[in-house]
Amino acid sequence: MNILMTGGTGFIGKELAKKLVNEGHKLTVVTRNEKSAKDKLPASVKFIECDLNTTALSAESFFEIDSIINLAGEPIDSRWTKQHKQNIKTSRIAGTKNLLLNCPASVKTLISTSAIGFYGDRGNEELTESSPKGSGFLSDVCKEWELEAQSFSGERLVILRFGMVLSPNGGALKTLIKIFSSHVGSPVGSGQQWVSFISLTDLHEVILKALKDEQIRGIYNAVNNHPVTNENFSKALAKKLDVILLPRVPSMAIKLVMGEMSELILYSQKVKTNFPYNFKDTTLESVF
Repeated sequence: MNILMTGGTGFIGKELAKKLVNEGHKLTVVTRNEKSAKDKLPASVKFIECDLNTTALSAESFFEIDSIINLAGEPIDSRWTKQHKQNIKTSRIAGTKNLLLNCPASVKTLISTSAIGFYGDRGNEELTESSPKGSGFLSDVCKEWELEAQSFSGERLVILRFGMVLSPNGGALKTLIKIFSSHVGSPVGSGQQWVSFISLTDLHEVILKALKDEQIRGIYNAVNNHPVTNENFSKALAKKLDVILLPRVPSMAIKLVMGEMSELILYSQKVKTNFPYNFKDTTLESVF
């Protein structure tokens, strides 16, 4: 299969790119910096240098392309200043628009990213793909992001709403391991807010299945159907690292330190999925 990928040098995309190449697929990665990308990805990967935040990908870029995997997006785990919020929006909304603007109908499949942030803060409500949009900055971004993906004119669109993606080698878990290893880890807020997660290994398998199975189309939550509370998440990580769990940090303190970005850890999202895959990492212990 000839695959075009964005976000190929990121936490999720880098290892996925290696898997695709190892399976024999021909991979082209869109990147803002070809020189830097070449150092991170297999030698057989082709590159198109283009800043999708500002520039539409040319029609010629899609020559012989069968499928697109759209993973691009500014990281959200730093303070949400006015400029950073704009960067988060631009990289997802304008980035997807510029990716698809000149995409011909001959490209059959688009796998595009979204997030369970779409649902906002929902307490103990069990959320599925049919649950309505919530409120908040990330919810609004996800809605616009998905609308841009829906402009795809090919045969099959799959939108994956990512939960918290866990791997000890990167992303949120790597950061949390550093915090807890420094003996400053604790539950936050009420501790009862739900965390819906997926291991990086399972996420790669979900993306690969979505890519290959022509029966899969539409919107799916990329979570493993075994959400945990923030308190239980914190206890499990402290036990794994053999450190003492500190008392809960109140929501007000988190909001003072993190500002609007506090929704990342204070919002509760108890999410289930209808994606047809037998998840391997269904407990925190299997991920840690």
